[in-house]
Amino acid sequence: MNKVYLLFLFLGLTATTKVLAQPCAFPTNIVSTSISGNSITIDWNATVPGNYQIRFAPVGTPLGSAPITSITTKPYTISGLSPNTPYQIQLRDSCGPTNFSFWSVGTTIRTLCQVNAPFTTNFDGGAWTVPTFFPNPNQLGNINVCWSRTPNSTSGTAAWVVGPPPNT
Repeated sequence: MNKVYLLFLFLGLTATTKVLAQPCAFPTNIVSTSISGNSITIDWNATVPGNYQIRFAPVGTPLGSAPITSITTKPYTISGLSPNTPYQIQLRDSCGPTNFSFWSVGTTIRTLCQVNAPFTTNFDGGAWTVPTFFPNPNQLGNINVCWSRTPNSTSGTAAWVVGPPPNT
């Protein structure tokens, strides 16, 4: 028994305890207050005004690999985004130099379509999908989600308009 005791003494084993700081409350209710083709302005609820960190990435990109940016104002505008792209966004409170809240529940917000007028196309590109029974007016075809075809039931003609079709 003395040998075991000396072995512990020799190895210098000690027991330490560390008190972890309680994390501050994370931001909640992230909402968009303004959306354009290349930016999203967000606001959120916070228990105490202060410093925050944000991370965002296009849907499908892991948020854990997204850059983290420190911000001090709310609302906050995320700029330099791609049009018609859904982004996942998370915030956390920075309640000290090394103390952060947990990341907020993520929210997904899509930037708007951005069309520069005047715009013309001959629909010969790869993005145009011809309907099965073209030119049947009941078959709409497809360019991409930033355009939709609006049939005119009285004349059998149709027009392409900016934006997704109604109810999509």
